[in-house]
Amino acid sequence: MGSVIGSLFNSLPMTTYSGNNGLIFFTRQSDRRIGYVVALELLFLGIFSKVSGVFQAIPPPCYGGIV
Repeated sequence: MGSVIGSLFNSLPMTTYSGNNGLIFFTRQSDRRIGYVVALELLFLGIFSKVSGVFQAIPPPCYGGIV
């Protein structure tokens, strides 16, 4: 109902991103600092392409087994 009312006033819909809930449940870690650390790692990999090339060289079947 909130999304319907929000759309009438041309605002953003109210959604939840529940993909992280399973990860939080299994690891029992829901600290905001973890998100900051991951964001810095992604920035580092984006800036230094040689480092990200190492991860791109991993074959997809091996990567699927890791994840």
